[in-house]
Amino acid sequence: MNQENEKLLTFIRVHHLDVGETLSFNCPHCGEEVIREFKALELDPDVIEVHWGKSFEEIEAKKKKAKNNL
Repeated sequence: MNQENEKLLTFIRVHHLDVGETLSFNCPHCGEEVIREFKALELDPDVIEVHWGKSFEEIEAKKKKAKNNL
């Protein structure tokens, strides 16, 4: 593995989570891109909602599926 291309740690400023934060990185095991989307909940900003997938489309599909299951 090339350590120059590997991003092992990311810091997110909590005040940025009002609107959300999206991070992408390559999986250290398979090399595929993984996307993580973070968002603080409106009613409880101390709780962070996290979605992940291999594309933004996959994340949106997972969100819709979770919303329909509520």
